[in-house]
Amino acid sequence: MTCPLNAKRVLIGGIVAGAWVFVVQAVAHMAILGERYQNLTRMGHYFAQPRIPYMPMSVVLSVLVGIMLAWLYAASRDTMSPGAVTAIKVGLIVGFLVGVPGNVAAVAWSTIGKFVPFVTCLAAFAECIGGTLIAGALYQPKPTSRT
Repeated sequence: MTCPLNAKRVLIGGIVAGAWVFVVQAVAHMAILGERYQNLTRMGHYFAQPRIPYMPMSVVLSVLVGIMLAWLYAASRDTMSPGAVTAIKVGLIVGFLVGVPGNVAAVAWSTIGKFVPFVTCLAAFAECIGGTLIAGALYQPKPTSRT
């Protein structure tokens, strides 16, 4: 049985999932990696100030990621069955796509060491799995109308 996506619930779940993504990024990059970033900045590996309006862009991108996670979960419900297991599977797949290739390249080619890419990779998995679980918990299919 196929069910049309409930765009309103995808949007609501996506916004809340986006807030989760933003919080995980803040914890990973400020609380866990903040001091290391300061040292890497002093060593010349990073700029002291962003070249773009980073914080507003980060908020918008986090919400967009949350909406995409919510949409992927909602689209997967019919073929994989609704629930937490499907949300975890979708989150794992997206987390792998987001977190692994770029961070493996960073370990191979960057001079910043292995810890920053490792934490960034773990954060990507936490963002995607947690965001998809949140979006999945808030998603409800459209009610079917009987005629």
